[in-house]
Amino acid sequence: MSEVRITLNGKPRSVSTDLSIASLLQEMGLEPAHVAVEHNQEVIPRRTWPEAKIRDGDRIEVVTFMGGGSGSSGGDALVIGGKTSGSDCWSGQGSIDPSRKPARPSRPPVPRS
Repeated sequence: MSEVRITLNGKPRSVSTDLSIASLLQEMGLEPAHVAVEHNQEVIPRRTWPEAKIRDGDRIEVVTFMGGGSGSSGGDALVIGGKTSGSDCWSGQGSIDPSRKPARPSRPPVPRS
């Protein structure tokens, strides 16, 4: 099987030739409804992911969403892919290796009396 080299979330990676964005997300174990994809600095609509083929040298950023907040900040709305969010809290993977599970949050030290 032939492979191509891409940059995924800022890190080099080899993937199968003729892999689609949808197939890449499936390999990564990501739920398509919870991510946005930038392919060579262009946001790719979800409906085109099965046909969007990955080529040698492509740069792909995958951002996962985590909603939170009340949505009542009174500020400008966040619009991604034509969808408006009322959430005040968003988180992206950036350069984090998508195959790693998130670290467990640590508890703050308990002050000694």
